[in-house]
Parts: sequence; structure tokens; C-alpha cells
Amino acid sequence: FGALSYNQRHGNSNVFNTAETAIRLNADYSLSARETLYATGEFRYGDIVSTGRPSLENVSVSKVFVQDDAYAGGQLFSYKLEGRTLLTTFGYNLGLGPRDSLDFSWRRVESTPSLRPSFLTSPKSYIDNQWSVTYLVRF
Repeated sequence: FGALSYNQRHGNSNVFNTAETAIRLNADYSLSARETLYATGEFRYGDIVSTGRPSLENVSVSKVFVQDDAYAGGQLFSYKLEGRTLLTTFGYNLGLGPRDSLDFSWRRVESTPSLRPSFLTSPKSYIDNQWSVTYLVRF
């Protein structure tokens, strides 16, 4: 499966008005009648939103920033940056019966801003790994 898409989101703040272009590829492989391996890759280019403490780094590369009212104390800000995001997922699905299965997956997400101030020594990307086990039921 493959898809090319353009996505827009509209929020109550300009920070959350985002747009991106994405390409996604997915492949499944049946090991048996009950077992499936799958892999998905997605590349996005456009807006990235992140929340963090106020810093010269974040302010200098952001398109828009605003104090985030979702956190008490007013110490965190949301930033909209331009950049790219790579999402990869690898999984294994085991059918338990005709209507249910167990799904094991690992997802890795890496977002990298397009701009980077020359004075930085911090990592240039945000990376997150997500492991999940899900029980799926069909009604």
C-alpha cells in the first residue's frame, strides 16, 4: 500500500494551524493463516509542533510560539517549526480466533527542524520509540 497526502489542521492558536505533505508505504507478509508481519514507513515534510521551556534555540527557529495554557504555572511554550518527520513501524499480528488477535509493534518517530542556530550543541532531532501490545477484537 502506498499513499501521497497533504494534510492541514486548524486550531484555536496559530501554533496549531499546521500543514504537511506526506508519503506512506506499507507492506504485509503472511507467515501463516494466523500470523502476519508488517512494516510501515512514512516521511512528512512541513510543520512540527513541540512544547518546551522558553529558550533562545526554540524562539530563533520557530515560525510561531505561544505560552501553552495546558500546563499550570505558565512555564512551557508551544512552538511551530518547519521540518521533516520520519515514522517507521514494525509489527507482528497473531490471530487468536476468527474475531480477535494480538498485535505487537515497535514505532520510531524522528522529527528534525529545517533550521538550526549555529550556537547549538544539543541534539538536532527529537526521537521517540513506542512499544505496544494490543488486543484487537472485531464486532
